[in-house]
Amino acid sequence: MGFLDWLERRLEIKDDPLPSKVDVVIGIDFGFAEDGISASIQSKAIAEKCLDIFQAGIAANVILFGGVVGLSGIMDAEAMAEVIREKIPLENLFIETKSWRTYGNAMCSLEIMREQNWKSAIIVAQQWRTRRVRATFHKMWTGTGINIYVIKARSPYGGNFGWAGYIFYSSLYGIP
Repeated sequence: MGFLDWLERRLEIKDDPLPSKVDVVIGIDFGFAEDGISASIQSKAIAEKCLDIFQAGIAANVILFGGVVGLSGIMDAEAMAEVIREKIPLENLFIETKSWRTYGNAMCSLEIMREQNWKSAIIVAQQWRTRRVRATFHKMWTGTGINIYVIKARSPYGGNFGWAGYIFYSSLYGIP
């Protein structure tokens, strides 16, 4: 194990214990592949982890998040959905493309949770973002009565269009 692997394992947070049943599993995007069209390896890992939880019967529904547009004109949540679309009934798959930052993901998913009257969720994030995702969701969902569990989808680092998309959108919208 190299130094960076050791450091990553040392600094990352542990997954929450999985419950036996939740209303939904939420996948937080991690950009496009280098081609700017398909889901990055990190987003694929997140979508596949959500699918595993759904197919195991733990979650009744799946929501995929990602509001950054790729070179083909589709949003990254849609690119993630392509990874699992044929393996899950469409009535159980929700795609949210309005938000593209962790704060927006938490806000928009809370809105969906309330609309659907769901009371529990597993949130799947890429391993380097799990700490931020957990802190953001816990802060924003405190007092809602919704139980959340945050887990990681492990993937190798590298090769995504996320930063390029962020730089593009930052300059477009004047976001620092």
